[in-house]
Amino acid sequence: MSEAPWDIRYILVHYPFPQKVILAEINHKCYLADALTDNHLSCEDIRKIIGHIPDLIRDWTSGKKTHWWDSIEEKIYEYRVTISGGREFRIFFLWKEGLVLMNGFVKKTQATPSAEKKKARLIAAGYK
Repeated sequence: MSEAPWDIRYILVHYPFPQKVILAEINHKCYLADALTDNHLSCEDIRKIIGHIPDLIRDWTSGKKTHWWDSIEEKIYEYRVTISGGREFRIFFLWKEGLVLMNGFVKKTQATPSAEKKKARLIAAGYK
């Protein structure tokens, strides 16, 4: 698959973040790209999600615990963004040689869905 400038993977990889941002792919599948395209997010939602990643990086690298992120499990973290309609979008991430974005979803319940946590564990285990 060729990347085009409007492809979400291309945008995330080429955006001038203050630290390296990596999209985890397992068997050539990028779960985050799928989540960003399959959840009927508006351009404004995607802009907001991408636009606050520098805030996440700043807070993470300074060791500052803020509303942008939280620990989900050992070495798996959650990036939190409120999008249109008061909905919450979550992205699971690792911190390796940079910010490794794994999978994302629109949060619809108080508890984080176990299926999303399981998916994140599988991605993290397969990420090299």
